Amino acid sequence: MLALNEGHRFHHLKWAGIGDVNFGLFTLIWDHLLGTFSYDPTRPFPSDQLGMAAKPDYPTGYLAQLAEPFRASGACSSSAPAGEHGDSVTV
Repeated sequence: MLALNEGHRFHHLKWAGIGDVNFGLFTLIWDHLLGTFSYDPTRPFPSDQLGMAAKPDYPTGYLAQLAEPFRASGACSSSAPAGEHGDSVTV
């Protein structure tokens, strides 16, 4: 029930819908109760599958990520770029 890296990492998949799971920062109890828990230990995924569909060029550096919400370009758009929906990806 703890939000360990192996489970929480699924939250960071860059496709809308697929990455909308495992929201808990410290515990995944709410995800279990609300039906947003997802975990498949047999499905590893590379780092290029992590991110945000709406911001594919989001900074990767720690300080740049902290500053991004305060920049004019920091807001996420409501639509993902074409081909970034990940419809064929399963979790």
